[in-house]
Amino acid sequence: MALQGIGDLKSPDLDGYNAKNFKSCWGIVKNDVIDAVKEFFENDRLFLPFNRTLVTLIPKSEDAKSVRDYRPIAGCSTFYKIISKILTARLGSMMPSVISKAHAAFVPGQNIHNHILQAYELIKGYSRRGGTPRIMMQLDLQKAYDMVDWTALETIMKELDLPGKFITWIMNIVTTVSYVFNINGEISNDMFARRGIRQGDPISPLLFVFIMEYFNRLMEQLQLNPNFNHHAKYEKLGITHLTFVVDVLLFCRGDTVSMEMMIKTITEFSNTTGLVINPTKCRIYFGGINSVDKASFQSVAPFCEGQLPFRYLGVPLTDKKLNIKYYLPLIDKVLARVNHWTSRLLTAAGRLQLVRCTISAVVQFWMQCLPLPKSVINKIDSICRRFVWSGGTEGKKNPVAWTTVCRPRKLGGLDVLNLHVWNQITLLKCLWNICKKD
Repeated sequence: MALQGIGDLKSPDLDGYNAKNFKSCWGIVKNDVIDAVKEFFENDRLFLPFNRTLVTLIPKSEDAKSVRDYRPIAGCSTFYKIISKILTARLGSMMPSVISKAHAAFVPGQNIHNHILQAYELIKGYSRRGGTPRIMMQLDLQKAYDMVDWTALETIMKELDLPGKFITWIMNIVTTVSYVFNINGEISNDMFARRGIRQGDPISPLLFVFIMEYFNRLMEQLQLNPNFNHHAKYEKLGITHLTFVVDVLLFCRGDTVSMEMMIKTITEFSNTTGLVINPTKCRIYFGGINSVDKASFQSVAPFCEGQLPFRYLGVPLTDKKLNIKYYLPLIDKVLARVNHWTSRLLTAAGRLQLVRCTISAVVQFWMQCLPLPKSVINKIDSICRRFVWSGGTEGKKNPVAWTTVCRPRKLGGLDVLNLHVWNQITLLKCLWNICKKD
């Protein structure tokens, strides 16, 4: 099918529409969509309007003046979404065979909580004065998706031995993208991109993982250098970094040579892929290093010194037992869900569903790697209990005990998650995975 324009697609005559001719109308449209998608895969050509993205800028506040005060909302065409979904499904099935275990994002079989637990083990003893000198760096990639170099992406996919036909399809949808902006109700002219991958596109996270895989292999080559010294107690395991998309932690021995080699590797990665670190947002953490040596290390890597605990993948990391105050972000997140204006309009059934699904999912993320204190669980239960029975207002008594509400429906409850019991279950599951090395 030769595509000349949108008007070439058959549009069924819907005059005098009735339920009887709906199937025939839908059949015509469906065949046109299938032919348009097959055109791309058979002839390696993408009709440019299919890859056009409409961008609408939504102001974040009433007094928005600069571009940063707006939130871009982008919409792709249905044809492009179908093509992208097909490529994403095929690409996802082969990710475990080409991506190293140091990267946990968007790879089947990897778990984000494994990285959190590994980071906990690596920062043990960082607040002590003695011991082997060690360094940890937390990197921040500046506008990561927008800065990806297309030539580097294509070269990396070839080095990973992806099929040539598949690489051609991917580069076609990446390099032919154009943007139009909705400005005061008027559509701007087409603006063609020269680098970067689109956020929100289902295939973009997988392509970014390929870019970070190049960084993983550079770090593996660094370990082969005899002058490089590993982080204390982790030379046999060969751990030098943990990456989850743009969240990167680097580990090395506290000596100038190892530090310089690691910074040189980061520079090489930036020059090749176009991804640049933001020094003002990067942090460096020292363990067993005095203040005089800290100044010399910071001259090599101009990062600000960070303090424990810090947030990594949404969870606070520290080498000591967490105090109650470090769980306040979790409680605030639960309160934000409950106090949102849309939550006040929910019925009793809607409030119950919000607690069972949304709020429970937020709490479970922390529970899978941290033992929550009883006071924190009791506070979250109190918020949920008040919200379910009275919509969050004070002074009303609860007609049924919360322990009864947490029972299964067949036992007279409402299937709400019992956080005390569930925290123990998730920690036992974590211990089981460690014993089974999963």
